[in-house]
Amino acid sequence: MMNPSVGSFTASSSVRADVTGDAITQFLKEFAGIRGADISDEEAEKARASRRMDMIQAFTGLAGILDVGSALVRNGRPFTQLGDELQRVARMTAADLNRLAYDAIPLERGLLVLVGDEKLIRKQLEGLELPAPIELTTTGDRP
Repeated sequence: MMNPSVGSFTASSSVRADVTGDAITQFLKEFAGIRGADISDEEAEKARASRRMDMIQAFTGLAGILDVGSALVRNGRPFTQLGDELQRVARMTAADLNRLAYDAIPLERGLLVLVGDEKLIRKQLEGLELPAPIELTTTGDRP
C-alpha cells in the first residue's frame, strides 16, 4: 500500500556488464511504449491479477496484517480502503491505464543505478541520451 503523499516506481534487472547498454535500451523502449499508451487488454488483466495478489499477500502472517493496519492508521486511511481499492483495481481497464501511464512513470525525474565494471559500462551509455553519470565508490565518495 503506497503512502498517499509519496510514490515510487522501480524496475530492475541483473545483466552481464557487457550487455548493460542493450538492457537499458530495452528498458527505455518498454517505458516509452507504456507511456505511449500501448497497454493491451491482456496486459491490463495481468496487472489487475498481480495487484490483487500483492494486496492479498500483504496480509501474510500477523506481521503482514500489522504492517497493513499500521500503514492505514499512519496515513489516516480507513480500513474500508482495502475493499475499495480491490474494487477499483477490478474495474481498471487498459484505456484507464493508458490514460495514467505517462504521468505514473516520470522518467524525467528518475534515477538509474548501475553496478559493475565502470569502464565497460560507461562506453555502452554513449548515444543513449542519458544525463552525465555520477560515479560513486564503495565508500560513497565521489571520485
